[in-house]
Amino acid sequence: MNKIITTFCILGLQSLVSKAQIELTSAKMQPFGAKTTFLFLQNYDTIIDTTKTGTNQTWDYSKAEIVSTNSTFSYKIVNPSTTPKGASFPSSNYAYEENNNGAISYRYFVLNNNKMERIGSFSGTTTKTYSDFQTEYLFPMKVGTQNLDTWSNSTNPNGGTYQLKCVGSGVLKLPNDITYKNVLMTRVRAIEEPFVDWVTYFWYNLEDGGILLTSSYGDDLFTPINAKFANSVVSGIEDELAFKNGFKFNNPVESQLTISLEENSEEQLDIVILDQQGNKVKQYNTVSENSTFNVDISELKKGLYIIQFQKSRNSTNISTFKIVKI
Repeated sequence: MNKIITTFCILGLQSLVSKAQIELTSAKMQPFGAKTTFLFLQNYDTIIDTTKTGTNQTWDYSKAEIVSTNSTFSYKIVNPSTTPKGASFPSSNYAYEENNNGAISYRYFVLNNNKMERIGSFSGTTTKTYSDFQTEYLFPMKVGTQNLDTWSNSTNPNGGTYQLKCVGSGVLKLPNDITYKNVLMTRVRAIEEPFVDWVTYFWYNLEDGGILLTSSYGDDLFTPINAKFANSVVSGIEDELAFKNGFKFNNPVESQLTISLEENSEEQLDIVILDQQGNKVKQYNTVSENSTFNVDISELKKGLYIIQFQKSRNSTNISTFKIVKI
């Protein structure tokens, strides 16, 4: 009898484990420098099945035909401070640089442990500043996660709503023999008063939050009707920033932060690392007699941090940057 009970217990535990969902958290989000290039699909409205929801799904679109044009779209994760309008959004710590057939635009976000909110955008000559931020990711993201958010910005004070529903998870098969095993399917309905109302399905990589497939259903006047898939994903990082305020360092950082100084100095260099809430998590003091030195941050959790450099304790000149721990 005991053996039977034990067997059932083991089977029950195995069942629970098999049903456990992989979640997308803020710490997993793609780091600066990650770039995804998309190709567009033909006849996607008859191929992509948006009714396949729930866990343990397999979305097989490997036979979908690719649009035979040079039309492409890509987005890159960038440090907001390096973008043309970064100074307009000083609170932004995460940004998309989007390239739509050569036309460059930017979306600015605040990313923290709970959510990712759009606070602004820049396209052509138009800058939008959100007075009511738009929540686009709600962490942790998994099947069942949902959110209805209102928003408004400087070009549309009436604003609208952004509805997010995470409706499925499983395996995604794409053209060119591309397969992802841990994928989250979401349904987004965005309403912009008074004319725009569109629905887009997103398939996200649960390993890093990257967009793998989108299928949009709008009116083809104010909103596009198309589907595109991630044909190329580059996770390589912009390893170094150019010298800024006399400093250069690798970013993102896995375990060791290598800092280079533009000029040698015998002044004391204070380094403070803060988390996204402004709490001090590390502090180092060193004499910057060498042009390059290393700082071990391997014990820090993955995520976004703020790093501050101060060349002298008596100096009020503090250089502040954002880094990503991966």
